[in-house]
Amino acid sequence: MRVCPKCGYEDEPYWRASAFKRYISVAHIDNILLDKPKLAKQLEDLKFAEDEFYAYHLTRFRNVERQAKCDNPNWKKQWQIPIEKGFSRKLPSSWRFPCDAYNRIKKEKANQRRLFEEIKK
Repeated sequence: MRVCPKCGYEDEPYWRASAFKRYISVAHIDNILLDKPKLAKQLEDLKFAEDEFYAYHLTRFRNVERQAKCDNPNWKKQWQIPIEKGFSRKLPSSWRFPCDAYNRIKKEKANQRRLFEEIKK
């Protein structure tokens, strides 16, 4: 349950933080049906709804995701906030060697290894 330190507004107790998405709160549709039946009906019909401050999305598991409109003004086009997209451990292609240069370096190293082994014998 979230409480605003400035005005003292308290969220309803059934909203909880999402485990995977930082700026999204989650609640089950049954809880919303008891508290805000009009919103729940709209979610069941259209899968998306909005009010003055929040945008809502009904998932296939009948959970409702809620995010503040100020966090993601483009929520109609893209539900996830762009900074929350998955993190890739791969280097960007601009940091990698071009194929020709990499192959040339690889051949040079193999050649050096071969020459070093001949000297060793």
